[in-house]
Amino acid sequence: MVETAVKTVRTIRGIRVKITPKVIVPISQAKMVGMLYQLNGSEIVTLHTLTDARLRKTSKIDKKIKNPYPNMKKYSIVNGLANINYENCVNNQLARENKENDFNAMPPQWGQAINDSKVLKQHINKDGEYNQYISFNPRNHIETRYYNDGVEIDKSEIEEFISDKKPSSRQGTDKEVIWRTYKTESILGVARKKTFYEVI
Repeated sequence: MVETAVKTVRTIRGIRVKITPKVIVPISQAKMVGMLYQLNGSEIVTLHTLTDARLRKTSKIDKKIKNPYPNMKKYSIVNGLANINYENCVNNQLARENKENDFNAMPPQWGQAINDSKVLKQHINKDGEYNQYISFNPRNHIETRYYNDGVEIDKSEIEEFISDKKPSSRQGTDKEVIWRTYKTESILGVARKKTFYEVI
């Protein structure tokens, strides 16, 4: 069923999700993957994701303090470009900075593009588990919240367990080009062209 929505809040997998597009369309994970896979050229989309927060096991301030939140998840709303080439992104940024745009991306350490897709890749881990991933160039991190066993936790309570981000050492850009791969199972919804596709 298609619904209309204006700045409403829904609960998806126990997470409060703010919806601003005018139309909400329920969609299966397989159809969501197919929709992104079939994008005609690069497109600005907004992803709502729920991922492992990957907190440190001990505090970065005092290693004697153990992380009390082993099951922490991170909910994010991220706006950016899908179906775009990483190498081209970096070279375009180098050009904007009036630098020589001769960046060559290293072969990926894991995963393989599906049919040379720029948005969809696949990987079989060491346990033989098959997963698909969406490659994404985030441009704007709209919101981030943390949940442990379904309970929202303020970021200030876990700041000492969040690892410091390390910028890429190869790009040569002043402004780093961020690149993310999201396991398809972690995507709660996709907003594109004034429609929110809620993964059910």
